[in-house]
Amino acid sequence: RTDCPSDPFVRFFDETFRFAEGETELPFEERIEEAKVVHRLNFIEALCRLYDMRLDELRVNYQSVCSLTPDILKEFEISRESLIESLRMKLTTAKKEYWKRLFDGMEEVRNRLT
Repeated sequence: RTDCPSDPFVRFFDETFRFAEGETELPFEERIEEAKVVHRLNFIEALCRLYDMRLDELRVNYQSVCSLTPDILKEFEISRESLIESLRMKLTTAKKEYWKRLFDGMEEVRNRLT
């Protein structure tokens, strides 16, 4: 019933609320290259910029969730503890991903040094 575009309530929801369903973003390598070109950065600077942007995105998203009223949080079964664990996992995953990208990109750094 929620996927029926002719349902007036579904139409109301779609017109009133912006719901981002799996918006696609560029692959990581393309985002690094874009940051390097657009902002005239080297690989490490681009990686740091993307990492900072990711942390800021997480901060904004979690602040938004925390700004919901307690009754809405309860309705969605969101607790302080679940937010803490979720954010901890997201930050750990981001750190691992960016460290991996850094070491994967070290060949570029080595080539510049030789």
